[in-house]
Amino acid sequence: MSLVDNQRPLQPEYVPGSITDRESERKALKQALNSIHLPNILLHGPRGTGKTLLTRQLITQLEDDIQHHYIDCIHHNTEHKALRKLHTSITGEDTPQGFHTSKLQRKIEKQLKHVRHLIVLDEADFLLQNNGNSLLYYLSRINKPANLGIIIVSAHTASLQSQIDERTYSTLQPRRIGTEPYTSEQVYQILSERARQSLEPTSLHHEALTYLASATENTKLGLHWLRHAAQNTSQPISEETLKQTQKQAHHRFTERTLSHHTDHHRTLYRAIRNFDDYPINSGQIYTTYREHCRKRDLKPLSNRRISDYIQHLKLHGLIETKTYYGGKHGKTTQIQPSSLLQ
Repeated sequence: MSLVDNQRPLQPEYVPGSITDRESERKALKQALNSIHLPNILLHGPRGTGKTLLTRQLITQLEDDIQHHYIDCIHHNTEHKALRKLHTSITGEDTPQGFHTSKLQRKIEKQLKHVRHLIVLDEADFLLQNNGNSLLYYLSRINKPANLGIIIVSAHTASLQSQIDERTYSTLQPRRIGTEPYTSEQVYQILSERARQSLEPTSLHHEALTYLASATENTKLGLHWLRHAAQNTSQPISEETLKQTQKQAHHRFTERTLSHHTDHHRTLYRAIRNFDDYPINSGQIYTTYREHCRKRDLKPLSNRRISDYIQHLKLHGLIETKTYYGGKHGKTTQIQPSSLLQ
């Protein structure tokens, strides 16, 4: 039971031949990388606005004398993990975990002397949360800076100045290129084109696509929702089909988002979704999280560690937080599920 002819265009990692309404950003990126000295770039904007697609498309079109290295900072969220990934990408060899950071740095520097390299740090917010300043400081200070450029892709950071040391920023000096949220018309155009490439003819009603485009400005979520609906019906997708599949589609989207994280991340998110009334505070969440751990035979993590995991959920766009300072309760953080996933 499925309306899907071709899975690839509905997958999040699919890179289309052209990217809707991002021509000015594409030109800005391409122009920056055509300079004699490879630049450092901060590509920022909300989730689902084409930043990763732009970057992936761009690195396939680089000149032959530029080697590119893509690092997903969700999985490589510390300096050492990122350096291991970079060393493996440069050499094509597995990098043992036992290599000390300084040894990795020396081996990487030897490889950067004669060939130009472009490093992409995607989802850089996860690295910045774990003192990514150390990695950026090292990369910005490597000898022969003309041979090395960095693209920092962020969904939460419009300026690095408050995130890294002044000395790091003064050397890095990234050019800022921003992406704006898609309008519902732009989301409609993107989903319509992907549906045309992926689904059986006449399998998607116009009003269903209009409803989907108006329900989310995050194209990743929209594509996932469309794919889930198409895989679970044999009838043309209507607006009612999307409404009926919304809850499960959002649940599967969350599961996929957290699939590379720990059981504690998933348990924490279930604890947050356990409440009926929002917002809630971190103390309420931690109490409920411990109850969920007990039911799942998990040893609870410390309150401080869970605070870090709350930030991970926020960086993924799964929850929203607001911190208040002062008052009789002092500093208080209120938390609720993302409005996109209600």
